[in-house]
Amino acid sequence: MRKSFIAALCMVAVCACILLCAGRPALASEQFLDGRLEISGFAKETVYYRTSWDKGEEKYHDSRVDFANTSLYFESIYKLKESADMNITWFNGLRYWFEASPSYDDKVHRYMAHDDIQKYQSPRKFEDILTESYLSFVKGPWDMRVGKQIVIWGQLDMQRVADVVNPLDLRLGVPGVDNWEEIKKGLWMIRTSYQSSLPGNLIFENIINPGYFQQQYLPYEGTHWGPPHNQSAFNPKYDTDGIYHWQQSKWTRDAPNGWATDNWELGFRIQGYTWDIDWSVLYWNAKSDNPIADANRAADYGNNYALPNVVGLILDKPAYGKAWKGGDVFRFKRYQTFGGTAQTVIRPWHDSVWRLEWFYALDSPGNLGTDAKSTGVYDRAKNDLLGVAIQWNDKFDIPWWTQAIGTGKFTDISITYYVEYIRNMHEDLIVDTGYNHRRDDPYTQTVSCFLKQEMFNTTWVFVLNANYNLMCQKWFVVPCFTYSFPGEHWRADIGAKFYGGAKNEYVGDGYAHKDSLLFRLRYEF
Repeated sequence: MRKSFIAALCMVAVCACILLCAGRPALASEQFLDGRLEISGFAKETVYYRTSWDKGEEKYHDSRVDFANTSLYFESIYKLKESADMNITWFNGLRYWFEASPSYDDKVHRYMAHDDIQKYQSPRKFEDILTESYLSFVKGPWDMRVGKQIVIWGQLDMQRVADVVNPLDLRLGVPGVDNWEEIKKGLWMIRTSYQSSLPGNLIFENIINPGYFQQQYLPYEGTHWGPPHNQSAFNPKYDTDGIYHWQQSKWTRDAPNGWATDNWELGFRIQGYTWDIDWSVLYWNAKSDNPIADANRAADYGNNYALPNVVGLILDKPAYGKAWKGGDVFRFKRYQTFGGTAQTVIRPWHDSVWRLEWFYALDSPGNLGTDAKSTGVYDRAKNDLLGVAIQWNDKFDIPWWTQAIGTGKFTDISITYYVEYIRNMHEDLIVDTGYNHRRDDPYTQTVSCFLKQEMFNTTWVFVLNANYNLMCQKWFVVPCFTYSFPGEHWRADIGAKFYGGAKNEYVGDGYAHKDSLLFRLRYEF
C-alpha cells in the first residue's frame, strides 16, 4: 500500500513539473434555482516530502512522505429574500479532511498516541466539519450576521496583529504556508455593522459571542507540524505515549469548549476614511485560547500522574499509574485587546501602499518558571503586550522580464517589519522561545517578505513567503509555483519550505529539520 501511494505521488509531482500549456487562473462556482443558490468549493491533495530529519527522528518513520492530506471544502450562499427593503442570505461552509500518513506509515501509526491519530486523521465532531453557518440580514445601512463566523480584521501576510477574533487550528497547517481562512476556527456570534453618513464614512461594527469557546489546537507529537518524538519539550525519548501527549490531552480536557455563560466574548471596531487613509480602531474582550498552568497542580499532575502512566506504558503495566483527581491543571484566563489598522497610498513614493497594524493586550496571561522554563512553573503572571507592524507594498515593471515572462503583470512585493514588547517583564517569565522571544528579553523583531509574479498570461504564478527573526536569528523560506490548467477547475502547486538560522538555543529542532518539498493538486468547483 505504501509503495503504491508513493508511486502515485511521484506521478502527481511529474505532472506538476512538465505541464507548460496555456490556461487561465482557476475560478469556479455554480448557480442553481434561478441564481438564488450559489455553490462553490474545492478538493485538494497536499503532500510534503521530507528532505531532512532531526537527529534520531528518522527511526519513527517508514517514509519521507510524512504528510498526505486530502481536504474537501464546500461553500453555499442561498438568497432567502431579495427586495428593495431587505436582503436575507444564508451562508454555509463545510470541510472534511483525511491525513493518510498514519495509515501507510506503520511507524507513524505505532509511535503516535491512539487518541491523537483519531483526531489528526479526520474530523471527530460536526463542529470541526462546520466552519461557518450564518444568516445575513441587510436593510439599508444595517448588516446583521447571526451564526458561526470567521472574522478578518487584519490584512498582513503572516503576522496576526489586529486579527484577534478567531482561534487557530495548527494541526494541519501554519501561517506562511497555508491561508489564514483554512487554519482559523469559526465562532458562534452576533455581528452587526452600520454604515453611517458621518464624516469619514464611518462604519460601526459590533461582535457579541454569548458564550461559545474554542481553544487553539496545536500539532500532535510525531506529525509533520508537531514536535518530533525524541525532541519534545516533555517527552524524554520514550517509544510510547510521551509526556507531551499527556500534557496536550489534559490541556484539551481542561478547556471550556462549548457553551457556557462565562465564555462570553465582546468586541467592536470602527472603520473610516480620513485624509486618504483607510483606518480602523478595535477592542476585543475574550478568554485566551492558549492556557496557563496552575503551578501546584501542574507539578502534581506531571510527577504523580502523567509520568507514572508513561512509565507504566513502557513497562507494559498501565496500572502503574493512578487516576487523576486533582481537577483542572490548565486555566484559560480573560484578557483585553485594543488595536487598529491604517492603510494609505503614497504617490511620490512610486504609488506604494503602506499599512500599519498595532495591538495592545492588557493583562495577557502567562506563567513564571525557574530559569524561565516550562518544566519549573511556580506562579502565574499578567503582562501587557504591545505589537506594531509596518508593511510596504509595491508593484514593479522590470525591463524585459515584465513583458516577456510576466506578459504585462508587474512584480508584487511586500516587506513587513514587526516588533513586540512585553511590559514589566520578569526574568522568569516563560516566553515563546520556539518562535518569537528569547528568555528574559522583552523585545522580539521579525522581518517578513511576500513576492508574487504572475507569468505567461497567468498560466503560472510564482509566490515567495519568507520570514526572519532578528532576535533569535532564525528564518524560513517558502517558494512555490502554481500552474492553472486550461479551464476553470484544476490547479497544481509545486514548491518547497526551508528552515534555518544561527546556531543557538532559540533555533529549536521543532521546525529546523522540517525542510520539505511541497506538492498540491486542487480542483475547484
